[in-house]
Amino acid sequence: MSSPRGRLEALASAVRERRVSAEELVLESVRRIEAAQDVNAVVALQPEEALAEARALDARLAQGEAAGRL
Repeated sequence: MSSPRGRLEALASAVRERRVSAEELVLESVRRIEAAQDVNAVVALQPEEALAEARALDARLAQGEAAGRL
């Protein structure tokens, strides 16, 4: 079983290589967080801001720019 860090690094690579969009990852993350609201593990969920950042990253990648640190 891979570590959480290893899984995050794999997701970051998938975004950089455009195998998955940052927007898709944010939407799936928000869906999972909302499905587990009874856990109360998230203090403040800001999906609009996260989606805006994800879309901006996807646009930069589409223009051939580097993703930077994810």
